[in-house]
Amino acid sequence: MSSIKLTADSGGGTFEIKAPASGSNARVLTVPDSASGTVLTSKFGPAFAARNNSAQTITNSTTATMQFDVEYFDTDNCYNTSNYRFTPNVAGIYLINSSVQVASLTGAISLDIRLNGARYANMALNLHSSGLQTATNSVLVSMNGSTDYVDIGIFQNSGSNKDTVASPSNNLVNHFSGCYMRGSA
Repeated sequence: MSSIKLTADSGGGTFEIKAPASGSNARVLTVPDSASGTVLTSKFGPAFAARNNSAQTITNSTTATMQFDVEYFDTDNCYNTSNYRFTPNVAGIYLINSSVQVASLTGAISLDIRLNGARYANMALNLHSSGLQTATNSVLVSMNGSTDYVDIGIFQNSGSNKDTVASPSNNLVNHFSGCYMRGSA
């Protein structure tokens, strides 16, 4: 097997490029003239998916943090089930998704994807008929990989407190997910 190995002058590690074990598995690595930055491996960046296990009461005319307390997966331990935040440890652009279902609701429902506690993307509906209502939201968010976090805010003004629908087991009625898409521009 052929390889190219570069060793740091003092105190550093090594960088090695090895040829595939078999000639039939040839690979090409091309670095454009204008390239600079990070070369990613097969582990691109953090991803997670969470749901809420029990119904959550949403107080009338108050924005609440959705309590997604059960993880389906969390590749890099970046989702916190006690404060319901995703704080990725790799800087980049992330696709963030959420869906919340509320039972027997008229009035308005609003679903916020919040960056560092402030509304970043909002989806709002004014409802004219009562029944099961679902709000969904999805957006790309640039995050710094250290202190930036996202969470989900829910608001309703039906005139009384309303409960979300529980998402037990594999029911993704209420969910919050995110994944690394690419490095920051």
